Amino acid sequence: MPNTRLTLTNNANRSQSTVVLLPLPLTLAAVLSSAKNKLRLKRASLIFAATGLPLLTPSDFESLTDGSTLFVSSGEPFVGAASESAPESGDARNDSAVVSLVANLASVEEDAMSQLRSVAKLEGMRVVVGMPDLHPGQSGPIGAVFVSQGCVFPKLIGGDIGCGMAFYSTSIDADSSPARLAKKLQGIEGAYEGSTEDWLKEREITQTEYDTSLGTIGGGNHFAELQRVVEVCDPGTFGGLGLTTGKLALLVHSGSRGLGQDVLRRTPSVSLSTSPPSDELKIYLSLHDHACSWALANRELIAHRFLLALSASATKILDVWHNNVERSTMILPPSSTSIPSDTPQRKKEEVWIHRKGAAPSDRGPLVIPGSRGTRSYLVLPTGDQEKTGRSVAHGAGRMWDRAKAREKGEGRYGRVGREALRTTKMGSTVVCDDVDLLFEEVPEAYKDIDAVVQDLVELGLVKIIAIMEPVVTYKTRSEERSSRSTD
Repeated sequence: MPNTRLTLTNNANRSQSTVVLLPLPLTLAAVLSSAKNKLRLKRASLIFAATGLPLLTPSDFESLTDGSTLFVSSGEPFVGAASESAPESGDARNDSAVVSLVANLASVEEDAMSQLRSVAKLEGMRVVVGMPDLHPGQSGPIGAVFVSQGCVFPKLIGGDIGCGMAFYSTSIDADSSPARLAKKLQGIEGAYEGSTEDWLKEREITQTEYDTSLGTIGGGNHFAELQRVVEVCDPGTFGGLGLTTGKLALLVHSGSRGLGQDVLRRTPSVSLSTSPPSDELKIYLSLHDHACSWALANRELIAHRFLLALSASATKILDVWHNNVERSTMILPPSSTSIPSDTPQRKKEEVWIHRKGAAPSDRGPLVIPGSRGTRSYLVLPTGDQEKTGRSVAHGAGRMWDRAKAREKGEGRYGRVGREALRTTKMGSTVVCDDVDLLFEEVPEAYKDIDAVVQDLVELGLVKIIAIMEPVVTYKTRSEERSSRSTD
């Protein structure tokens, strides 16, 4: 069997490298296994090419040549800016996209801006907007919206297709004890004990091989949180939604689990032509839309399990995706290279809106959550949303990558003091038996949610309906933990 020679370098510590010989065909699993052994990176989970782009699909590895250098990540984004010398192979350079950043008070890293500018150079890209929660991601920036013509870019959406937020008004009294509520939240881990087949059938969604994960939250920044309304800023809209300050609300943040990642693996192309639509595009959009529907059903089942454990009922107020692509029409701004014109009227054009950690602003109210120890905001999009790709921020956005958060968390709290992280400064309870995740999701790892929302308010993009504080934030319990996915 032929071999290929690779140099594996620790992404977080570039002075640490090793040369390995691996059999062809190369696979992600084989490279990660070698990195864990040779570089002693126990948490190795992602491989970057020298350009800063992640290697996710079999075709990514097939394109590697003998002697290639790969950078191994333990969860942190690519160290340094991704290469801007050229777009990915097969994409022509584009210098006409309009790039903007919707941030003033919120801090935004230069690495995230570099990724934003790199995406703007993809062929067919017309509008690229960074939100106040913009931060570096694996295949591009998170907290951004990308409007294109003629092409769809699956990797910009990533593997958690259909990830989003669902918000409920519950029957639980607002003065309920956080500790007592948290104690009741049992039996939520692992496969749903009821029939996932019936759950999906009722919603006219086709079954998948990932249905054992239906009704589970997942890892990373996903959560389910009971919230108390502490301030009503727009009583009319608040009451019209059926909300009351006397009852707790429930916010569920999760996506399509392993299903979305499987869709991405099945779509090796960097860009998919829409004019005319390629067969690969048609297949991708069909799988993408199915994953979005599955993700919505997943959030509904998470809420159902949550409420069953608490012997409570609820009414759904909203459910929106913030990781997806959709076809629409929009009046596009003049390109960055166009000559000013006296033409008074621009016509709507067909576009593809890619949202990566950006909430849609054309579907009514939505929730912008902070971290597990800060406030969340129920807002109503307002004003001219065309200039921001009909999108607003979806949350606080990370300031520290996961590796840095673990390092700082362990240094600040230590393994012994981690119990302090299970109660927030607001008096809320955190349910999280995964110690690494407990450190990775410390409130300090996120941007200031008040600054993020204030940026949107000052630009006239949202008005605040109500402000909520956490009561119980549920991440994961140790029950059946071995079967829990970490997507």
